[in-house]
Amino acid sequence: MVAAFAGWPDAHEGASYAVRYLIRELKAERIAEIDPEVYYDFTQVRPVTRMNEQGERSITWPTNEFYYRASDETLSKDLVFFVGIEPNLRWRSFTSALMHVIQECGVKMVISLGALLDAVPHTREVKVTGSSPDRKLRRGLGLRGSTYQGPTGITSALMEACQRAEIPFASIWGHSPHYLQVVQNPKVSYALLTRLNEILGTDFELDNLRSSGATFEKELQDVMAQNTDLNSYINRLEQDYDSSFSVQTPQEMPSPEAIVQELEEFLRQQRPQSPSD
Repeated sequence: MVAAFAGWPDAHEGASYAVRYLIRELKAERIAEIDPEVYYDFTQVRPVTRMNEQGERSITWPTNEFYYRASDETLSKDLVFFVGIEPNLRWRSFTSALMHVIQECGVKMVISLGALLDAVPHTREVKVTGSSPDRKLRRGLGLRGSTYQGPTGITSALMEACQRAEIPFASIWGHSPHYLQVVQNPKVSYALLTRLNEILGTDFELDNLRSSGATFEKELQDVMAQNTDLNSYINRLEQDYDSSFSVQTPQEMPSPEAIVQELEEFLRQQRPQSPSD
């Protein structure tokens, strides 16, 4: 199963957009969903009112959906996809609902896709990191064991449940530049699915996603060219990236507070000093 949760573990929709892309491209069939009623505070995750072609209003509720795509001559494995939203409430019972479908479908491995904000430049290859609590899986897939301690997300609850059920679990994270004011970053989605292809030994068609990423980068370059201070900051990120980053280097998720503090400190340094400073 390949899973993604919108919300905290989905910066710039890098993970959820990637899974929805596969569901659409593979024409996967929806097989189950989790009723959102008991798992969300609808004042925080609000339903959306939409108009249909007949001009009638209807409410779209938060969804947690499972899809299935059987193997054939173009796909070597049966795949289950899950795309949902990190719940506000009752994480343990929500995870139990997830595990019920996982076990009913006979899932042999769960891979969670995630995206996070990081101090990385948009002008370089997207940084992708991954981890797994399973020693064999780490060796086979070139992942690592996480040593992160602190506030966690629903993916950690799912990982723990998979461990109890003896189902191998891995998570892959794409790192998106924290300074971007965008809804979606297709470059992160493309990087995640490229890594997923390597892990699963599949050959998902990603040309449309790669093209979206190229268009996104060009539009971004045009906007960034007008911001001198931000360009200076990005140049510094590029230097750090070029001197220390390796796709295979294990790194922990950065603290959001540390990222924001670093950007604010840099911008303060760029402002001209007044006589009273």
